[in-house]
Amino acid sequence: MVNSATSGVVNVSNQMINAIQAQDADLAYSLMTSEAKATIAKDDFDGIIVQIGPILNTEEKMLNKSVDSETGKPSSGQVTYSIKGTDGIDYNFEINLQKEGDNWKVLNFDSTKK
Repeated sequence: MVNSATSGVVNVSNQMINAIQAQDADLAYSLMTSEAKATIAKDDFDGIIVQIGPILNTEEKMLNKSVDSETGKPSSGQVTYSIKGTDGIDYNFEINLQKEGDNWKVLNFDSTKK
């Protein structure tokens, strides 16, 4: 049951991590929520992807996934990955998602050193 409830969240977060690793800023930006796009200019977003893409371009391991659906609020989800960066540092990479209409979109993401 958990896998079917989180499958949409996992699918979009996997697309996002793959787009970042491929430095495909256009695809990554297209996966963002309207709210997220309103907070960062496309050029600034492109710069972030170009900066972090090469470092996070190794195999990722999903650590956890969750979905939260409350009445009266948009559904939200979170997927956390472990990635050993090309710089030799281990990172936790967290992707927060939100439902926009029928589609899951990325609200934001963050990487922290373990």
